[in-house]
Amino acid sequence: MEMIEAAIQFLNAYPVWARVCVLSGIVFSALVLVFAQRGPTAAQDKKATLAANKNGPIFLKIKGVKLFPDDSNAEVQVLAIVNGTTFVHPSVGGVKWMKVGPDMSQKSIELPVAQRYDIRFEMRLRNGSTFSGKGSKQLEASPVARAASQMISSITHLPYSEDYKLYDIVGETRAASVHAVVSYEISESQ
Repeated sequence: MEMIEAAIQFLNAYPVWARVCVLSGIVFSALVLVFAQRGPTAAQDKKATLAANKNGPIFLKIKGVKLFPDDSNAEVQVLAIVNGTTFVHPSVGGVKWMKVGPDMSQKSIELPVAQRYDIRFEMRLRNGSTFSGKGSKQLEASPVARAASQMISSITHLPYSEDYKLYDIVGETRAASVHAVVSYEISESQ
């Protein structure tokens, strides 16, 4: 209230024509703000970006896995949960586990078109050294560990790539240090 009184006293020091110009400018500015068409918000811009990509398919490409510490005997299954749908890698030709390494196979998954992709990863790990060398006959069941994260990546702009960090899960407890990283991208190209 004091500011308004101070502004009125300030304006009273000027001639009438100057006060009319100032008040006209304030009224004009208020009218412009009320009637002007607003531009898209940042959220609307993001929706428009993915909506523009509806012309072609969208792909999730799992590029690789890195373990900390590195384990040459480890075998993994990567689960990508995208907008509530789970995709498993590997999943071709009856193969359920894959060795981790620089030449491990990549997976390209066509995703349903959406305005936003909420993605998270989980991984099952086992030590492959429990196999005998004779015809890949398993000597004993290998215990399966689980790695996950509480982070959900929300993707609204393409292309997008990330190294997603996974932590060991023991019972209901998540480890403090990173056990694995899944490298992936979402784009319009396979």
